[in-house]
Order: sequence, then C-alpha cells, then structure tokens
Amino acid sequence: MPAVDTQIMPDLVVASGIVIALLMTLIAGIWLRSRQLFGKLRTLEAERAEHARQLQDTNALLTSSLKAAEIRTKEIALLTELSGLLQSCQKPDEVFAAVETYAGFLFPEEAGALYIMNEARDGVTRGPRWGEVASTSQAFALEDCWALRRGTKFPVSEASQGLVCGHACCEARAGTYVCEPLVAQNTLLGVLYREAGNASFADGTDQLATMLAEQISLALANLQLREQLRSQAIRDQLTGLYNRRFLEDALARESGRAMRTGETMALLIIDVDHFKKINDTYGHESGDAVLRELGSVLEKTIRKTDIVGRFGGEEFLVLMPGADIDAAMSRANSVLDAVRAMHVDIPNGAPLRNITASIGLAVTPMHVPKGDMLVAAADTALYQAKGQGRNRVVESDRRALMAPPVVVAKTGTDG
Repeated sequence: MPAVDTQIMPDLVVASGIVIALLMTLIAGIWLRSRQLFGKLRTLEAERAEHARQLQDTNALLTSSLKAAEIRTKEIALLTELSGLLQSCQKPDEVFAAVETYAGFLFPEEAGALYIMNEARDGVTRGPRWGEVASTSQAFALEDCWALRRGTKFPVSEASQGLVCGHACCEARAGTYVCEPLVAQNTLLGVLYREAGNASFADGTDQLATMLAEQISLALANLQLREQLRSQAIRDQLTGLYNRRFLEDALARESGRAMRTGETMALLIIDVDHFKKINDTYGHESGDAVLRELGSVLEKTIRKTDIVGRFGGEEFLVLMPGADIDAAMSRANSVLDAVRAMHVDIPNGAPLRNITASIGLAVTPMHVPKGDMLVAAADTALYQAKGQGRNRVVESDRRALMAPPVVVAKTGTDG
C-alpha cells in the first residue's frame, strides 16, 4: 500500500472545511433569502387581501349609493308628479286625496297625517293620513304642538328630542315622530305629522318631508287666494252676500233654465224703510250695521235653493227658482216679520229697534213671461209698497200677455 503524503492531507481537510463553510454560507443565504421572499409573499398576499376587501367595500358602497340614488330619483319623480297634481287641484278635498295617495309611496316605512288649521285659527283638525298612525288626536290646539308654536320643524336636535308634543301618541319617544309646519306667505296653514315605523327615520326622509310640506303649503295657499279672489268678485264686502254682478248672472242662468223646464220663478226686492234717516240720525256706521244684520236675517230666512244678494244701496234681492206665488208670498212675509224683530247694536248707542222694510214681489210666468223682466216688475211693486205706507209686501200688478212655455215630454219614439 503506497504511503500517503502527509503534506496533502492537511490541505484536503482545509479545502473540505472551506467547501463546507461555503456550502453552509450558501445554504444560510438561500434560507435567509427564501425567508425574505416568503415574508414578502405574505405581505403581498395581505396587501392583495386588503385591496380586495377595500374593493369589495367600495363596490358595496357604490351599490348602496346607486340604490339610494335610484330611490331618491324615484322619490323626486313622485314628488314632482304630486306637485303637478296639487297645483291642478280645485278644492282642498282634492289636495287631501292626492296627499293621502302619494304619501304612502313617498314614506313606505312610516305613518302620518295632515292637520289643517280650523276657521277660528286656534287649532288644527286632522285631514288625510297614511299608514297605521299611533296618535289618536283628531284635533288639537296650537299650544299642543311645538312646531306650530315655533313655526319650524320639531324636534330639531338631540337636545329637543326630550320634549314631546301634547298631540303625539302617549308612547311617543325621542326620534319616533316629527312635526313639519305648513307655512306659506308667512301664514300658518297646518302641520305635517310623521311617525317612524322603526326606531328612527330613514336617511333622507326629513328633507323629503320638508319638500312635501312646502308643496302642500303652496297648494293650500293658492286655493285660499283663488277663493278670496272669487269671493271678492261675487260677494258684497259689507254684508258677505252675493253682489249685483253675481245676481244678474244667476238671474240670466235661472231664467234660461225656467224657460226650458216650464217651472215658475219668483223674485223679491227688499228695501229698508227710512234708511236715509237712520244714516242721518245715527251715522253711516249704524246704517252699515243695519245692512249687515239684514243680510244675516235673509240668509237665515230663505231656502237653501234661493239666491240672495245685495242689489245696491239698501236694496236686497232674493231669487227663488221653482217658487210659485203662494210660496213667494209666504217667504216674503217671513222676511218682513224677521226684519221687524231685528235688534241692531250700533256704536255708542242703544240697539236700534222698530226697523221695517218694504218688499216688491213678481213671479214668472204669472206676472211677466220671461225671467229678465222680473226685476222691473218687482221694482215697480216695491215703489207701490213705499207709496202705500211701507212695511208691507206688494205683489206685482202686471200680467203676462204671452202664455208660458209648454214642456213636451219625449216618448220612446222621439228622435
């Protein structure tokens, strides 16, 4: 066996150690690098998961926003549609019907009611409602509602939610109801009352309710203004009765109807006796008080189908469609008795008594053939009543020269 060079062995050991050291270093480096790579991979995976979660949240938020936008668009479309209907309403009942129909679609998760100011303006009365309203108040005074007292929505903040309106349900608590006053042209018209179906109101419903309240207020204010203008055009300002313009139109309308149907029609002209003396002795304010009282007496004395108005000065006219001479004479005497019983309070004086009136009466077709001739015939009879001593009813002495129209009943063979 050949001898091993003793010089070579140490060199091999040293070389092997170096190789092993290099391998260990390489392995350690590879392990460290792998660990770093795995750490980066874990970081990247965490970042990717976070980005995915953020993307999912953003997508959910966008979906929710899109859904909310669609709901708001639908609500605005409904509100716009309702606004058009409200502006076309001719009377308050139509406004109430429209609100009751649309409110259920605008606030599907709520219940509520509309309260309208009464004529005395000291309280409100419930009108239309939607949903199952917990409050049982059919009417309440203005003092029972914080919104009506202040003229603004209530509650307005968390601090004010501890106060509860007296008209709200006895179980009402903070956040479960809202009162929105109806105001137009600085005039309080009522209140929009809402109850939350859940623990609180849905987002955006308060703003929608404010817009709805504004539309309702404008519609009611327009109706009131329209009625005021119409009343001013056909009503006498002093007595509140119909004015001469309306009476002339009504006479023409009823005359045409009487001619077509062949019905009778009576007309009274009433004049206060010695009215100038009342004005000269007690003043014009006292004369106005007499005319107002006479207007009130006439409204209480005539039939619902009769038409009464101030014809001019101290003269009043009563048109009685369908009345014959007997009915007209009976009504005229009732008016005469009611005038005699009048006690009129006047400024700075004792009540006026012993007031009388003279009445001229005419009937078509008994006295005149056509309705447009009734005023002249009744006016002549009135002057005759004055000449005979006043305080009486005088029937026209005219007689129609032409026969009344004959109404021919149609048979089944008529065209």
